[in-house]
Amino acid sequence: MLDACAELVDEVGYEGLTTTLLAERAEVAIGSVYQFFPDKRAIVQALAMRNMDGYLQSLSARFASETFAHWWDGVDAAIDAYIHMHRSVPGFRTLHFGDVVDLHLLDAERDNNAVIADRLAELLVEQFQLMDRARLRFA
Repeated sequence: MLDACAELVDEVGYEGLTTTLLAERAEVAIGSVYQFFPDKRAIVQALAMRNMDGYLQSLSARFASETFAHWWDGVDAAIDAYIHMHRSVPGFRTLHFGDVVDLHLLDAERDNNAVIADRLAELLVEQFQLMDRARLRFA
């Protein structure tokens, strides 16, 4: 269902997405959609979470396989990974990490940018043994 959602978001946008359209594209009964998701926002939220997880996993893999001289090279890698997803992952260029739907799609308390910044900071602190996580978050 999430793959179908990604395709549809690219084709019709969030506003054009309906649960009926999603069920048709995913070739499932509408009841199956509602079994897992109460509404289209929840479906898109799951897709945004999958995008974030995929982004962070790909970045972690890159950190594990390459050597970076400075932490800002890691930031460059993060930007490269974002651009790659924008170009190649269905639904990502339209949805990003959910900010086009709701600024709090990833977390009810913090905005999407804060969620991503915190997760990136965690990766960079771990990879480069940085001490000042709060400062890095705003770098």
